[in-house]
Amino acid sequence: IASNFIRHGQKTGQLRSFEPSAFIFWACVYVLNFHGSVGIREAIWGETPRRDRKRRGRSEFVRDLEHYLRP
Repeated sequence: IASNFIRHGQKTGQLRSFEPSAFIFWACVYVLNFHGSVGIREAIWGETPRRDRKRRGRSEFVRDLEHYLRP
C-alpha cells in the first residue's frame, strides 16, 4: 500500500523520484529503533534519565541508519 501511494505521487509529480522500498526500509528502521528498542529498554531497565532518552534514541537511530546505508 505504501509503495503504491509513493509511486502514484511520483507519477503525478507530487513526489520526487526515489526508491519507495528504500524509504519504507528507512521508516521501519526508524520506528523499530527509535520508538522500539530505546523505549522497550527504558521501560524494562530504566537506565537513562527521562530527559536524555530522546537524545540517546536519536543517536542510536543515526548510527544504525548510517550502518544500513553503507555499501
